Amino acid sequence: MKIKLNDLTPCKIKKMSLEELESLALEIRNFLVKQIMRQGGHLSSNLGVIELTIALHYVFDFQADKLIFDTSHQSYAHKIITGRAKGFNRLKKKGGVSGLASYKESSYDHFESGHAGNSLAALLGYLRINPKSENRYLALIGDGSINSSQALSSLNLISYYDLPAIIIINNNHMSISENVGRLSKVLNQDFQTKQDFFKILGYDHYELKDGHNLESLISLFQVIKDKYQPIVVDINTIKGKGLIEAEQDKIGKFHTYVLPSTKITWSEVIQDILIKLRAEQEFHVVVSAMGYGANLLDFKEKFSNNFLDIGISEDTAATTAAGMALANQKVILNYYSTFSQRAFDQIWHDIARPSLPVVIAIDKAGITAGDGSTHQGIMDVSLFNILPNIEILAPFTEDEAYSFFKYALSQNNHPVVIRYSKYGHDLKLKPTYQEKTIDYTWSYLKKGEKINLISYGNTLNTLIAVCKKYEIKANIINARYIKPIDQQMLSSIFENGQPILVVEEGVNIGGLYPEILRYKERNHYSSSVLDLNLNDYIIPPYELEEILDEVGFSTEKLAKTIKKML
Repeated sequence: MKIKLNDLTPCKIKKMSLEELESLALEIRNFLVKQIMRQGGHLSSNLGVIELTIALHYVFDFQADKLIFDTSHQSYAHKIITGRAKGFNRLKKKGGVSGLASYKESSYDHFESGHAGNSLAALLGYLRINPKSENRYLALIGDGSINSSQALSSLNLISYYDLPAIIIINNNHMSISENVGRLSKVLNQDFQTKQDFFKILGYDHYELKDGHNLESLISLFQVIKDKYQPIVVDINTIKGKGLIEAEQDKIGKFHTYVLPSTKITWSEVIQDILIKLRAEQEFHVVVSAMGYGANLLDFKEKFSNNFLDIGISEDTAATTAAGMALANQKVILNYYSTFSQRAFDQIWHDIARPSLPVVIAIDKAGITAGDGSTHQGIMDVSLFNILPNIEILAPFTEDEAYSFFKYALSQNNHPVVIRYSKYGHDLKLKPTYQEKTIDYTWSYLKKGEKINLISYGNTLNTLIAVCKKYEIKANIINARYIKPIDQQMLSSIFENGQPILVVEEGVNIGGLYPEILRYKERNHYSSSVLDLNLNDYIIPPYELEEILDEVGFSTEKLAKTIKKML
C-alpha cells in the first residue's frame, strides 16, 4: 500500500490498521533515507525511532498531550506525521523544514531544543504547573543524553515530587557514537536489575525488547497511558534501522549524514597538528561526546590513554580538565563553540579564575549552516572575552594553528582559547608545519589606502574575496590575537586616519569591536570605527549562503557596506 506522506495527519494515523501502520513505517524510512542521502541531515537517530513515533501518535493526542523530544534531532518522523513532509524537499534550508523541533513550524512541537539533556527539565516544569492534569506529558530521551547533568538532576526531581511523567528512553546503546559511563551499562542489564534501579529512584519501569514492533509498542503505550505516576519506559531500538551501513556504524558517521566533500576541514587540520604535537610531548584531550564530529578519532586510536570522552556533560568535562591541570598534566579541552556555552561557569570558576593552563580548543566557530539558532558558534568570543587570565587566539593559516597549539601547551600560566571555523579555504595537511613566533601582533593580509578591514578566522577569506572581486583598495588585517589586542598596530592604524570596519561572525557585545572602540576612546583618536556583526539576530536553519545574505555577510552586501564608508 502506497501512502501519501504529504497528506498525513495524526488523525489519519489513529484510523489506520496495524498493517497500514507497518507500511507507513516502511514508507517513512525509505523517504527519509532518500531525502537525507540527497541533501544531508540527521540520519541514524531518525531511522531508529520511526515505529516508536508512529505508536506514540497512534495512542496519544499531542494537541492535548505534550511530547518533548530531547535534542529533537530525532523528530523527523514526527514532522512527517504532523503534516510537514513537503518541507523535506528543502530540509534545513530556507523554505523547508528545520532539522529540529520548531514552535514556528507546528503546534505539535511543544519544546524547542538542539542541545542535549534538557527534555526532562522541561517536563519537570510542565508538570510542576500541571501536576493533576488529565493530559499526559512525555519526553523521549536517548540513553546517551540521559547521562547529562541536567537530565540526571531532573530524573531525581520528577519522582521526588511524584509527578506523572512518562519518560521514554530510546535505548539504542549509542550516543552520537558508542556510549560512555556506568549508567549506559545499567541500561543494558537484565530487566530485573533495571527495574530495581528505577524503583529505588521512584519510578515504575517498563521495558520493550523490540522497539520496532508496532503491535507491542501500541499495546505498551495503551497500558501506561492511564497510569498517573512517574514512569520510565525503556525501549530497545536499532540506531540506523533499515540502512545496513548506519546499523553497523559505531563511530557516528551516519548520525549526521554529511554530503561527501574533498575539501580539508579545520577539524582535520587540528587533529593532524595534535597528532604531530603528541609525538613530541605528553598531553591529554578531553571531549564531550564529540570525538567523531571534532575529527579526533585517529588521535584517539593512536593515543587512547590520552583521550577521555566525558559524554554529553560539558560542565563535567571542564572541571575534569581542571583536575588534570592540577595533577600537572597538559590538557586540551575540546568543544564545539555552541556547546562550550554549556560549560561557561565551570570554565570561569574552575579554569580561568585560578588561571590553570588548560588549552580550550573551540571547533565550529562562527556561522554554521543547517541546524539554526541552537548550533551557531557566535558567542564564544564574547563569553571568553569577559573572563580574566585568558587568551583568545584565532588562526588564519595552518602554520598559525600549529604555532598556537604548541605555544599553548608549552606555557604554564593561564588558559588559552584557540578557535577555528567549521569551514576552511584551501586548507592542507602538511608533512611539517612552520612554527611562528608568538608575538601577539596582528598582520596585514592585504594593503590598501582607503579603509581598514579588521577581522579574524574564516571571515578574512570572505573579505579577501570581496576586495578582489570589487577592486576595493583596503587594508585587510588579521586580528589573530583577539585577547590581548595588538595595541601597537591599532595605534598605527588610528594615526593614519583611515576609517575602520570590524567584521565579526559573532554577537556585538563582548566581541573585538567594543575592545577597539574602547581603545580609541581611551587614546582620543578620531578615526571612525564601525562594526558589522550579528547583533541579536537569531540565525534560522538555512544554507550557509542564505544565512550570509540574511546577515549582510555575502560578498555583494559586504561590498556595499564597505563602499559606503569610502
